[in-house]
Amino acid sequence: WCVLVSKTTPTPQPGSDEINRAYEEGWVGNHALAFIGDTLSPKGEKVPELFIVELPQDEAGWKAAGDAPLSGTETTLPAPPRGVVQRRLTFTHHRAYPGLVNVPRHWVRCNPQGTQIAFLMRDDNGIVQLWLISPQGGEPRQLTHNKTDIQSAFNW
Repeated sequence: WCVLVSKTTPTPQPGSDEINRAYEEGWVGNHALAFIGDTLSPKGEKVPELFIVELPQDEAGWKAAGDAPLSGTETTLPAPPRGVVQRRLTFTHHRAYPGLVNVPRHWVRCNPQGTQIAFLMRDDNGIVQLWLISPQGGEPRQLTHNKTDIQSAFNW
């Protein structure tokens, strides 16, 4: 059984939580996935943000269609099952350097306890740093304070 778990749209509304792409995911415990989703700023510029989807824990939750058909139609994209809940974790449009970085390419990672999600984002000086956020949301916390960009992906 295979389904799409992120809700995407080909035309996200600027300034909304809508995304047109979901990528570089990582498990958060056994029942959630964190991923980078491309939003649009109020001015229409691409801003990659961090999202999480809480996944169903039973078969019925995986097989019931949500607000659109699981397999999509000729005019709509495939949609997540009813039991999937998608939430945005970061809100960076207001920052001097908005969004998570795409270079270096990295996959978001959760600690073994499932309490912190790590990702790469620029600090106020434009330097790529490692950041943490709770899967419940809140403000991101800068973990590294390097003088030069992080150059590669990471893991716990």
